Amino acid sequence: MTSRTKTPGGTPTAHRLALGLVFALGLCCTGCGSSVYLVRVSQAEEAFEEAKGLGAEESAPYEYYSAKVRIAEAKRQAAQAEYGNAAHLSREARGYSVLAIERAKKVATEAKAEKANVPANSLPKAKTISPRDSPSFSSSATIDSMKGEP
Repeated sequence: MTSRTKTPGGTPTAHRLALGLVFALGLCCTGCGSSVYLVRVSQAEEAFEEAKGLGAEESAPYEYYSAKVRIAEAKRQAAQAEYGNAAHLSREARGYSVLAIERAKKVATEAKAEKANVPANSLPKAKTISPRDSPSFSSSATIDSMKGEP
């Protein structure tokens, strides 16, 4: 029976196991970028569709078209396997969509009040936020932390 010599790092089996783990981790990580992108673009598209349904194209055109352009560019970037850029653009698109939703709701509320002859100064003030204030712009967001987001 032949004996195998141990290397300073451990047995040959341990080296194979370590190599296998590194290889498996490498395979796993190559798919992570597309996963983050898919989560973010679906959130952006969902918010965009809500904004569209609320009439944001007319009541919040800047925010609406900013979101639309970013979603289109995110898809183009993803098609070129630039998943980091695509995920970032998707996050921005979601932020603009949220702003468009808020603005569309504000415009609708003001229109209802005007129709009912309610003085504009008696309406509650709308919260003003920028795309950077949106929770979707957190640079430390991970897939796990986004699971609870609507």
